[in-house]
Amino acid sequence: MANLDTRPSSEWRGRPWGDLRTVMAILLVGVICYLSTDIGFAFKFPPHHISPLWPRTAVLVSVLVVAPVRHWWAYILVGHFSDVLMALRGEVTFEWLCFVGASVVEPPLAAFGVRRFAEGLRAFDSLRNLVAYIVVAVILAPLAGAFVAAFAGMTESYWFYWRVWFLSEALAYLILAPPILTLFGISRTSLKQVSFARCLEACLIGGGLVAISVRVFFMPEADEDSSLALVYLPVPVLLWAAVRFGPPGVSTSLMIVASLSIAGAVYGRGPFVTGLQAVNVLSLQLFLAVISLPLMFLATVIRERRQAFSNLARAEKEVRQEYAQLATIYHSAPVGLAFVDTQLRYVSINDQLAEINGLPADAHIGRTVREAISHLGDTLEPMARRVIMTGQPVVDAELQGANESRLGDERSWMASYYPVLDSQGTILGVTIMVQEITERKRAEETRRELAHASRLALVGELTASIAHEINQPLGAILSNADAAEMLLDSPVRSLAEVQQILRDIRKDDLRASEVIRHLRALLCKGEMEFQSVDLKNLTSDVLSLLRAEARRRHFTIEIDLAADLPLVRGDKVHLQQVLLNLLLNGMEAMAAIPHEKRLVLRTALNQSGCVEVAISDVGTGIPQDRLPLLFTAFFSTKEDGMGLGLSICRSIIEAHGGRIWAENNPDRGATFRFTLPAHRAQPSVESPSTQDAPVGACV
Repeated sequence: MANLDTRPSSEWRGRPWGDLRTVMAILLVGVICYLSTDIGFAFKFPPHHISPLWPRTAVLVSVLVVAPVRHWWAYILVGHFSDVLMALRGEVTFEWLCFVGASVVEPPLAAFGVRRFAEGLRAFDSLRNLVAYIVVAVILAPLAGAFVAAFAGMTESYWFYWRVWFLSEALAYLILAPPILTLFGISRTSLKQVSFARCLEACLIGGGLVAISVRVFFMPEADEDSSLALVYLPVPVLLWAAVRFGPPGVSTSLMIVASLSIAGAVYGRGPFVTGLQAVNVLSLQLFLAVISLPLMFLATVIRERRQAFSNLARAEKEVRQEYAQLATIYHSAPVGLAFVDTQLRYVSINDQLAEINGLPADAHIGRTVREAISHLGDTLEPMARRVIMTGQPVVDAELQGANESRLGDERSWMASYYPVLDSQGTILGVTIMVQEITERKRAEETRRELAHASRLALVGELTASIAHEINQPLGAILSNADAAEMLLDSPVRSLAEVQQILRDIRKDDLRASEVIRHLRALLCKGEMEFQSVDLKNLTSDVLSLLRAEARRRHFTIEIDLAADLPLVRGDKVHLQQVLLNLLLNGMEAMAAIPHEKRLVLRTALNQSGCVEVAISDVGTGIPQDRLPLLFTAFFSTKEDGMGLGLSICRSIIEAHGGRIWAENNPDRGATFRFTLPAHRAQPSVESPSTQDAPVGACV
């Protein structure tokens, strides 16, 4: 019986014995229902053959509650096997049709209601489910069945038979169905954890109820009043079962009392044999109903409260564990953390922030930010107060000061402030997070110095070409000045020729100035300033510096710029440095080849919406084992290289939110590529801010 619904149907798919087990379960239910029918007939009181309860109904409804719906027809059919036999023998009467019709319709109705509204096997786990079970199974289903079955007694008394059917079915659902459903539920759990003391206590309750019930319902009393008083003797033991074992214990105990009380009355013993048979049955039914309902409610309420306390204890344990984990994280976090109330007094602080402040953690508690620390108090307090007043966080505020635990040591910190709110949105305080960034600032400064040194090295490589680019217009200016002087000294002066010479001088001067301007921009030293950059103009500026070098080395540089290429967000000087470095590396890669020396610079918009720049050469390529190490600091493929150029290029591109990599071409040479996030806004006329960061990132 336990495996009627313990496994989903998909679990039996493909197993030849799955259907066999289902058939065996159906046949077993048929046998039990047949025996239950015999017990029901044995419980009948003559002359009306009234049974106080009908066991077959309780068995069948309990089975339908746990069985798959698609098998219900089979269980209902075998459950009424005795009725089918009567039909086969030709013993079909109008009364038989009424009884069979009621008993066939009622169990599916009750089972559907229990599954739908009382959660099936969990019908006795909560007060809500128990009420739903009683309304659906104990009241509504027997009412519906009684209206049909009572037609069998219309020739005598319709309402008499209606009452008899209703009470017998209701008591079956109230007394017999709960222990059967409990048995199904217990079969799905392990009994190994049940202690010996628990088993002994259950046996004492069961044995005590049997002994008391035998005494009350089988042994006659001389005095009728004392006999009726003994009826309540099982109640203390039933209360014991309800308190200690909940619904399973009380339902099983009620089944023991009901069985023995009915058996005693059938044999003419006990307190329910003093009047007419119909009155005796009604008294017995009312007695069982009166003791069953309160005890079931009591047991369910106790179980629900225990479950609530158990859930509360479990939740409290989980909260304590989470709190302990959070406390561990809080105190071991690599950043300084603190919580201050609305008066800016420290409520808690971790060791990292206490070390930054230069005071023990205990010395902060109860003191204000300004009282606890002096070197950062003037900065931290106004920001924390602003968060309390506005309710808005302050993120990544940079602080400068001397760490009191490291006197004379100038340090840098990054602080963030977050409001702490209750469920109504009232500010309870501020969480302060402080992270020391001194080493990061120093690393950034070192990177800037290296980038500047790299640009100086690049300019050093271009010294001859730049000198040529400047000397050529300067020589032309000198020649034009000499020619103008000779024209002015000659007797025939041509103002038109002088004007042309002056225009040439101006043109050459602008040419030299442009070279110097580009050179000064490249050599400047400062913070990275993000602004909208047009790669077309940036490429033109770089090529103006490389034009003479390319002619000197006999290189050809081809440009393939995509049309309508969006702007990028970046620092113009640093991006020029990346292009210049990659172009010069390409030239050096082709220095020893005899064939045509050609570089190709392409730009395009890739599938991820990022601008991609590619610089290809036709050199010897890069050994495959060296490709992953190209952008590593101090790794170089040149004999006299320091290995910083490509590493600096990578740091610059990554700072812009992009990516840089190299790959060998299919035929010959290599290609260096880098991506930059597109910035589709128009160039701003305002001065660029050092706080602007690139929007998005290219992966």
